[in-house]
Amino acid sequence: DGLSFATAFQGFTTDLDGNPVPPPAPFKRKERSFVPSVTRMFDLVSATASVLTLPFARRDTPTILRPDSPLGAHGPDRTIVAIPEVSLSLVKSTKNAAGVSVNDVLLAAFSGAVKRYLDAVEATPSGPNRRIRALMPVAFPRKKQTGERRWSAGVANNWSFASIPLFVGEDLSRSQRLKKTNEATTKLKNSPAVPIQKIFQDVLYNMLPLSITRNVCADLMGGHSVCISNVPGPQMPLAVAGKEVVAVEVIYPNVIPQVSLLR
Repeated sequence: DGLSFATAFQGFTTDLDGNPVPPPAPFKRKERSFVPSVTRMFDLVSATASVLTLPFARRDTPTILRPDSPLGAHGPDRTIVAIPEVSLSLVKSTKNAAGVSVNDVLLAAFSGAVKRYLDAVEATPSGPNRRIRALMPVAFPRKKQTGERRWSAGVANNWSFASIPLFVGEDLSRSQRLKKTNEATTKLKNSPAVPIQKIFQDVLYNMLPLSITRNVCADLMGGHSVCISNVPGPQMPLAVAGKEVVAVEVIYPNVIPQVSLLR
């Protein structure tokens, strides 16, 4: 998963002087702890219901991103688009000024780009009924590993998908779109939906027949327009075989459009 990238980079890169790369900083996630109460129990039941019904919920509006066709019917041709480099200091100054997160800024910027693109190429004008969502991987903390355990346990998948709306229907200013994005991600962070989804995918889905889990995954992916993730990248210039790394492209042959941001 994305958090494993930082560990993986250590295995084959050095700094520009040939020295080993320092280990990545421990990953921490600040979430509200679960305190039993009537309200929180309702949140737990509501989140469980939303996770169970997510694959069967109303699908996104058909667009060039997600045509009204069966999953995987986009043809064999794929196009890789390299996103121009953006200053991380600019992103951080924006998030500090708005009081949001780096993820909020990137997600809102992507939403605005999608809206402008769809408005330019789609015959149907945008409106409040245009429904476009993204599947966003949410990584979970893992214990720090050393030695060979770095690779057997440190480089692994420990994440679950979260469904997040992209605000591309209404005509919003940049600050309005960022505010709505922050509200959506804050609601998600304060909900037990993602941990519940993780339990279901690790425990429940392993008990179901393969034919059922395939259909559930197809419905989940096919109902969304895009997968988007941003992961922490190297925080210093790196070299591979003595040559400086000037760019990194993260490419996934996913069944729906995949957007990967390395920061």
